[in-house]
Formats: sequence, structure tokens, C-alpha cells
Amino acid sequence: MELFADQAVIAIENARLFKDLEARNRDVSEALTHRTAIGDVMRLIGAHPGDVRTVLNAIVAKAAELCDAESAVVMLRRDSSLEVVAVYGDRMQSAAGEVMPIRSGVVSPLPTELRRPTFRDDFLAVVKVPSVALLSMRSTASVPLVHDNEWIGDLQLYRHEIRPFDEKLAPMLAAFADQAAIAVVNSKLLND
Repeated sequence: MELFADQAVIAIENARLFKDLEARNRDVSEALTHRTAIGDVMRLIGAHPGDVRTVLNAIVAKAAELCDAESAVVMLRRDSSLEVVAVYGDRMQSAAGEVMPIRSGVVSPLPTELRRPTFRDDFLAVVKVPSVALLSMRSTASVPLVHDNEWIGDLQLYRHEIRPFDEKLAPMLAAFADQAAIAVVNSKLLND
């Protein structure tokens, strides 16, 4: 009986260790995927230094893929409005090139909340008068693009049903936003 009890304890401990190992392997695999994606974006920035749209379209596609989002956009600040300069997803294609006024609660917060991703479980619950384009946006993740402590735009990801984004994605989204900001600044410097 003691031998069976000892073997049961060993089996239970082995099962726990195996689960811990699987969880760590999953975490390492996700981290490697994220690092590889950031490396791909950095190579793209180097290969297309003046072509900001190519780089930003690649960033939104990669961010949407890794975050399981149906759509994504990068919007750049132009004085008191935002221009959609990169899109991913069939529902967002018509938004490319769209210019919209900056309105509190609809787009990224102004500089008081720099570099802080915002997650909304149900975007339509926040927007008072949604446009037709906003009707398909339910769960959202938004992270500001910042250069020299100035808000220059947003990276936004959308799911078309209420399926909240995991806040564990925040560091990866911040890295994508940083890369997008670098691409925008590099392109501006080269074009100037």
C-alpha cells in the first residue's frame, strides 16, 4: 500500500511538472513568434526606408495576425484630424485614405495617456453616435504612436464581435506601435 501511495504521489507530481513545462514552452513559443515578427518589421523598415505605407501595411497585417484581429488600421495625426494610412482586413479597405476629426472617446487619448494601450470589450457601448464604418467594430485594442513624447497617431485592431483582447498583448502591441512610429519618422526625415 505504501509503495502504491508513493507511486501515486510521484505520478501526481510528474503530471504537475509536465503541465508547468507545457505552459513554459507555450510562453517561449509565443515570445519567439513575437520577437520574430518585430525582427521582420525592422528588416522591412530597413529595406523600404522612404516607403512608409508599405511598412505600415505590413505592421497592421502582422499585428492583426498575431492578435487574432479581423481588421487593423494605422491612423496618423494631421493637425486636428487623423488620416487612415494603412489598413488590414476586408471590412476596412474602404477606410484607406479617410480623414476624420479627432474626437475624444473615439480615437486615441491625447498625450496625457501616451504609450498606454487601450482595450475596449465593446467599442459600440462607448461611442454615442456610431458611423456606418464603426458599426463593425466591437472589441478593440488601440495603442498610440509616439515620437519625442508627441502623439503622432494610432495603431488600432478590431474584432467584429465581442471577444475581448487579452491585456497580455500590450507589450507586443507597444512594440509594433514603436516600430510604426520609427517608420513614420524615418520616412519623413528621408523625404525632407
